[in-house]
Amino acid sequence: MDKNPKIHVGHWERTRKRLLHIPTSELNDIDVLEGLLQFVYVRADTNEIARNLLHKFKNIATLSKASVQELMSVTGVGETSAQKIVILFRSLEFIKLQQSTIQYETPTTTFNAYQLISKYFTDYHTERLQAFYLDTNSNLLHATVIGIGSSCDVNIDYNAICEQAQRYQASKVIIAHNHPTGDCRPSVADYQCTSRLYGMLRSIDIRLVDHIILANDKFFSFNSSKILPYIAEMYDRLINHTISNISIIQGNK
Repeated sequence: MDKNPKIHVGHWERTRKRLLHIPTSELNDIDVLEGLLQFVYVRADTNEIARNLLHKFKNIATLSKASVQELMSVTGVGETSAQKIVILFRSLEFIKLQQSTIQYETPTTTFNAYQLISKYFTDYHTERLQAFYLDTNSNLLHATVIGIGSSCDVNIDYNAICEQAQRYQASKVIIAHNHPTGDCRPSVADYQCTSRLYGMLRSIDIRLVDHIILANDKFFSFNSSKILPYIAEMYDRLINHTISNISIIQGNK
């Protein structure tokens, strides 16, 4: 620590005012880290510890992933302090995850849906299908793994998706799966799956609002690509045509 503590007199007060009043986009790593460390080192000067941490981990994003043992290798950080720092960053990560799952706006923010869904896909080597159940305001009610397959396909239980949608009283459903090949373009089977599930959900008055395919850092949306709206239009035409034919048959009796 500094031999002359007077060097930092008033420093924390200036940092506190910056954290409270300037736009987040104008903050820097040292500002934010000093603010966070105030919850670890109460009533202490955290400037030097913050700089030591950033010297080792380069930036706050990398620091947030550090283990207790890695943090303890930094001068001024003991075991208890390291544990508090890890807990603090894990808590912030949890809050961020909760915020991202509060609401999915459809259909204008497909990328927002991708951000929500991508958190559930950490292993891209095995193909997996997940269903996300939403209420009328697009709040996430539940997320469920529907099927896990090989690197080429995944078995889809359509009835399970419909049953769970009813169980969670969902008004909308998003399904998502990954392509281990790294190509996010939909296959013929993906088109067929989307069309079939759309019709099954519509029959119980629930909307399929998107089918998203993930491949590493890329994704494909059936909604934003206009395929799903086209499926919906064709479904409505088929229903109307069927109803019209039934009326004609009844009229001829």
